[in-house]
Amino acid sequence: PSRASRAFSFSYSASRCCSDVPSVASPPPTAEGPKRESPRPGTPWDRCRELGFLEAFADSWRMLIFRPSTFFGELSPRGGFAEPLLFFVVFCLVLTVFSFPAELCANYLQQWMARGTLQWYQNLLSRAGAPAELQQLYERILQHPAHWADILLGQLCCMAANPVRWLIALFVIAAIYAVFGLLFSGTMDYEMIFRVLAFSEVARSSYIINPIPFLRELIFFIHWLILLTIGFKLIGQMATGKAVLLAILPILVLIFLSCCCCCGFSLAFSAVLQP
Repeated sequence: PSRASRAFSFSYSASRCCSDVPSVASPPPTAEGPKRESPRPGTPWDRCRELGFLEAFADSWRMLIFRPSTFFGELSPRGGFAEPLLFFVVFCLVLTVFSFPAELCANYLQQWMARGTLQWYQNLLSRAGAPAELQQLYERILQHPAHWADILLGQLCCMAANPVRWLIALFVIAAIYAVFGLLFSGTMDYEMIFRVLAFSEVARSSYIINPIPFLRELIFFIHWLILLTIGFKLIGQMATGKAVLLAILPILVLIFLSCCCCCGFSLAFSAVLQP
């Protein structure tokens, strides 16, 4: 064959070999880009202008009671303090008004239970070496219980003080939980903790219908811990075990410190009473 035909066949075979080699410089484009977290749809309270104030508040309250996972799944981790704080204040005012009959009954039941434990408490004071004046004072208080008018007046004062007291406790508890949140996850800052705590206060809703002392506080505490666990898990994107531990551990630390303070106070009080 001629030189021209040999050159043509060589170029043709080279082009076929190059076409069979996959290209490395330009990979095929992928349909999936960098994974980004999709924005949350927002809770009914976030759509307050669309739904109306009362409807947004009622829907948020109902979701937190019956579907807390849905609510915290739609709640944005960011967004400031104004919206959860407004929800908290409105809820405290509504709760204070509607829980008034149950609070009166609970106050009366507490006095009745205290009169039943008078003998036991007097024995405890005498064993502790308390002075007789303190025992007689406690006996006089229980033998002359407050009338309904006094209970009503005291309850009205508590109604005015409860929202302020709960508001101060909200900021303090949020600061305590923020410290543990940074230790557990590194991403749960004060704002995220505050938003979860403000909406978790709907656990106090049992106060409206439950007048039994100690039982109402126990139900609130358990419900509150459940809401905190769900909120921490979904807002902080953490495992269930970490969320449960984050919800319980600050309470255990506070109980331990309170017991230490009570024991120290009791020892100091006993030392003072010793002759």
